[in-house]
Amino acid sequence: MKYVGNYIKQMFFLIKRKEKSEYTKNFFTLAGATAFSQIFTIVGTVVCSRLYSADDYGILGIFISILGLINTVSMLFYHTAIIFPKKDNDADGLLHLCFYLNILSCGLFFIGLSIPFVQDLIFEAYGSSQIKKWFFMLFLGLFAMNMVSILSAYANRFKMYQILSISRVITSLSSVFIAIGMGLWFINPQESGGLVWAYLSSLVLGMVYLFVAVVRQSPELIAYKSSIAHFKCLMTEHRKLALYTMPAEFVSNFANQIPLFFLGQFGEGAIGLYTMVGRIFSMPTQLVIGSVAEVFRQTASAEYAHQGTCRPVIDKTVKVLMPLSMVITLCAISLSPYLFPWVLGQEWAVSGVFAQIMASMVFIRFVSSPLSYVFLIAQKNRFDLVLSLYSTAMTYMVMYLSFQYTHNVYVMLGMYSLFSTSLAVFTIFKAYQLANNPYYIQTTH
Repeated sequence: MKYVGNYIKQMFFLIKRKEKSEYTKNFFTLAGATAFSQIFTIVGTVVCSRLYSADDYGILGIFISILGLINTVSMLFYHTAIIFPKKDNDADGLLHLCFYLNILSCGLFFIGLSIPFVQDLIFEAYGSSQIKKWFFMLFLGLFAMNMVSILSAYANRFKMYQILSISRVITSLSSVFIAIGMGLWFINPQESGGLVWAYLSSLVLGMVYLFVAVVRQSPELIAYKSSIAHFKCLMTEHRKLALYTMPAEFVSNFANQIPLFFLGQFGEGAIGLYTMVGRIFSMPTQLVIGSVAEVFRQTASAEYAHQGTCRPVIDKTVKVLMPLSMVITLCAISLSPYLFPWVLGQEWAVSGVFAQIMASMVFIRFVSSPLSYVFLIAQKNRFDLVLSLYSTAMTYMVMYLSFQYTHNVYVMLGMYSLFSTSLAVFTIFKAYQLANNPYYIQTTH
């Protein structure tokens, strides 16, 4: 308790001094808006849990899973480079390049989904026949998700944190109100697809706001004249992102979806129960990780390039997030089996057990998720790819062996959580090892 008390004092100290630290000020700008939107998300989740079934949340989980996988490869990860260039003109060029890649990838995705073999492959992977009717809405979701990623990276580069904050509020509120509205409007909410429509609508609204706000703040984006030669130069300069980082992120994202493939063997309801845990846990993680990650990326990139090390911002991030992670993990392990059925309804009691099993894995990522960006800053793209391949192979092996020998969903999730926790701890230590810029040292001596 003394440790928790010291942590709370530290947080209040940061709040009092936030005007003196740009990093802290930017964090609280994003965290404040995210906290505001999460209040409505919590209320919305409680209401929606009584309007929609576990199967409905299963369809939503599969829909988001497919989008996340395609989103990882659709722009060859060049959107993450927007924050890197010293020249603003190069950042403008990367934004336009990603926009064209978005259009191209969406067109290819649409063609791919038109092939019956591809549709059957997706159906067999997730074990869901209901997802078929949403196939072609994935096209709209992919375009909007990609545009949000592009515009968010550009806004982060120029520290437009107020714009990022408002976009998060718009996305969260629209998703909650549309889901509840459709659930109440239709006599049978389970047939309305309200959760998927709400998710899609929130992506589109967030995209529209970001586009209008960013262009208004940086009108030179419209004046930029696209050049194939400039695009080639930018793609060559940041080719490691496409060659190593993009495959690494896809493999890592694929590893995160592996539990859904095995849970699908128990039915869409099992995926829905798992998805509900993800939604509940995403509330504190979006509040903290989402806010910290945006600021950490910008600050760590600048410190690594101009000071030769990003160790100070890593230390600050770990000191704030590690105690918070420990406190929330202990609370989740102790209270989840009781809170889930009490707050969401008895139908979701199994989700409480899932949450108890997954708590350590989810909240250690509080710390490891922002710090993993150091791999990109240090240009350790090959190492990132190898680590992702290892993670995917081990995740599949752990889930497969657990499924084959026990056929017990709790054992499967327990082994998956244990392995993921150990991998997150390794990521934290590796980020510290890569914090120093060797090239900066060579040029200063």
